[in-house]
Amino acid sequence: MARKTDSVKSSAIRAYLFHGADDAQKKAALLKLEAEIVDPDFRDFDLEQLYGPDVTADRVMTAATIAPFASKQRLVIVTQANDISTAEQQTIASKLEQIPDFACVVFITPAPKIQDGKPKRGSEIHADLTKAIKKAGKSVDFPLMRADAAARFVHDLVKQLGKSISPSAAASVVRRCGTDSGILATEVEKLFNYAGDRATVTDADVQQVITETVEEKIFALMDAIGAKKPALAMHYLHPLLHGGGSEVAGEALRTLVMLTRHFRQLWQARLLIDAGCRAGRVSEEVEMALPENGSILKMEDWKRNKIMEQARNFSLGDLARCFEKIAAADLAIKGIEGAVSDPAMAVEMLTMELSSQPQSKKGRS
Repeated sequence: MARKTDSVKSSAIRAYLFHGADDAQKKAALLKLEAEIVDPDFRDFDLEQLYGPDVTADRVMTAATIAPFASKQRLVIVTQANDISTAEQQTIASKLEQIPDFACVVFITPAPKIQDGKPKRGSEIHADLTKAIKKAGKSVDFPLMRADAAARFVHDLVKQLGKSISPSAAASVVRRCGTDSGILATEVEKLFNYAGDRATVTDADVQQVITETVEEKIFALMDAIGAKKPALAMHYLHPLLHGGGSEVAGEALRTLVMLTRHFRQLWQARLLIDAGCRAGRVSEEVEMALPENGSILKMEDWKRNKIMEQARNFSLGDLARCFEKIAAADLAIKGIEGAVSDPAMAVEMLTMELSSQPQSKKGRS
């Protein structure tokens, strides 16, 4: 059978790097690329998959220099490309220009593990290989969607399945699942099946089907604390202490850490409110007063807006007193000060104190 290498133009892309946080989008893009250049009847001959830890420069070049039988290009897929040894990555980089036009090599890295706000070492390929891929082809980033785009994505998925979903329910799905397109697609399918014959997916469906995140539970707890409703606050605290699957003491310590972080975010929000700042209109002086790591200005809009809303229940003085109570609870748990060292009891008492504390008038502005 005659090979179709003559149909490949000299401008054919010979290399891709697929990287970023959304693995589902990478998979979709790879399937689309395969459909464009590989003849499905000759997939066994014209497509080869390599696994990063086993890859050498010789294996990549050998796979890429075999002419396709009937496809536009021979497709070579290298998964876990970041796990190729550094020396082999550099060798591949030096040879990548030798790949013929009738081949296309796709290097794929998984969603990076984040440490201290940055991709963990080893999550990305070597800079030399990245540079060589860009020279021979394209580097394509697949970031997670922003919350508003993810909500539209959910809406479109539900519509494709023949149902509708309200904007508030779509936003709730995103808050509970995040913005990874693969996870969202799985959860939307669950919602579709749960809705049954009904034409609309509701907020109630989302609450029943998709597990509430720890962050949402903290927001609910903070709403009750800000509203000065001790009984309601204890109601929301209970699933945080008893719903994590581990021992209560461990969940109590984790809850204390999350409460501390949330109050720090409220403090930032209160600074912005008192300075008369609005979203996108923050002076350099005020921005400098916020921490470099964990600034609420870098949050998604819905989350920052929620924190700003909650911060109106507290003045800076209120927050200072809350921090004193949090510090006292921490010292008690560590056995340094106070009579209550049981973590769960300490967090329960802290919640009661925070939600019962008198509120300044300024905190309600």
